[in-house]
Parts: sequence; structure tokens; C-alpha cells
Amino acid sequence: MKKTVILTAFGSTGPAVSTYRHIEQCLQPRLPDCTFYWSYSSRVVAKQLQGEGRSGVKTVSRILAELEAAGHKEAVVQSLHLFPGHEFHKIGREAGRADMACRLGLPLLSSFKDYQIMAYLLKDLILSHSESAILIVGHGTDHPSWTSYPALEAMLRREYGANIFVGVVEKSPDSSHIPAEIVAGGYSHVFMIPFFLMAGLHYRRDMIGEEASWQRRLVDVGLAVDSYAHGLGLLPGISMLIQSHIEAAQAT
Repeated sequence: MKKTVILTAFGSTGPAVSTYRHIEQCLQPRLPDCTFYWSYSSRVVAKQLQGEGRSGVKTVSRILAELEAAGHKEAVVQSLHLFPGHEFHKIGREAGRADMACRLGLPLLSSFKDYQIMAYLLKDLILSHSESAILIVGHGTDHPSWTSYPALEAMLRREYGANIFVGVVEKSPDSSHIPAEIVAGGYSHVFMIPFFLMAGLHYRRDMIGEEASWQRRLVDVGLAVDSYAHGLGLLPGISMLIQSHIEAAQAT
């Protein structure tokens, strides 16, 4: 029987969900002894999919129950969240309630080495716009893991320079000062990179949307703006980072 891996992401209802298919296609030849299942941690996304008659994506708990009924003895639940915030801890609780042996794969940015790898994966994007301010925009959170964002900024600045800025679309850390800081730094152009696994609603609405978006705020202070229109899940090498987390979980 093949090893079981449940890939658990926040979820999406839009076309950017193709990023998930791309990730699985990259993982399959690297982990040929594994069978992959998908779960979304967002109840809002799951409810919307059900309302549209698309019920193929199940909760972690339901998949684990079905696997156990089919005779499986163990599984890896691999988080595809970027940081160990609310969603990761939620799936950890679900996995902990399972009757079968369940190993939890850590989020993509959990160790110092993970941050080093992510910095390397972003290298080409950053260096190809070295004369611009680079604004990396993530989700934000009220979970204590909000400190991951300034940590990411500090590491990227140490690697690539002071033109790196990390902001969020909601909650913490506060990012309201960033447009003024970019102007004060003497930059006239900003290149935005979405720090999401996929470039979905937050990219379209909160980064490049017409109203109350990052692009609007930057343009309003006189800056020219371009952006990378893809999520991290399409970066070359991201599947190797995910693979390393799956293998680490399997080894525990």
C-alpha cells in the first residue's frame, strides 16, 4: 500500500486553484510511493464550493476517517500554509483527533533553513528589479505568528538590500507606513510580489484592485507599480521545499 499524504491548503474557488494541480504534478514524480489527497482548511471556501455543487474537497477529519475505514494505518497531513498560524493549528487539532497514526508536516516557513530556501527561490524575481522597491505582500494575522513577516523582511534585506519591504493585506503587522517609507527611500517604482501560495482573491482585490488596494495606495503617493501575477506555488523549486517537509514528517 502506498504512503498517504493529505495536502492541506487554505483553499480557493477561483481559477488560481490550478496552482494546486501544478504542485501535485511536481510532487508525484518526486514521491512516487505516495498517494495524494487534498483538503481545504477554510470553512468559508468549503461552504462556497458546496453551495456551487462542488463538494470534491473534504476536511482533514473526513479524509482521515475514510482512509481508516479503507484499512490505512497512518498518514501525513502536510500543511501548505506559509506560517504556523490559526489555520495550521486548526488542522493540527483535527489530525490529533484521528484514531489512526497521523504525522503533521510543518508549514512551508517553519525553520531558519526554510527562510533561507525561500529567499533563494525569490532571488531571480528580486534581482531582476534591483533598481525598484520590492514590496512583498502577505496575508497578515492576529495570531502570534505575525512576527514571521518582520523576520522575513529582515532576512531578505540582509540578503538583497534595503529596497525590500514586506506588508500585509489585513491585521498584523501594521503596514500603513510602507508607502511613505518607499517614497522617503527615493524610489519611483515598486515591484509587488504576492506572498501567497496562489494569486487569488487577495491578489486581485487587495493588491491590484481599483479601490483600497496596495496598488492604489502606492499610486496615490506618486509611485509607478508593476506586479508579479503568480503565487509562490508556481516558483521553480517550491515543490522541493514541500517535499522536504513531507519527508521530515514521514521520518518522525
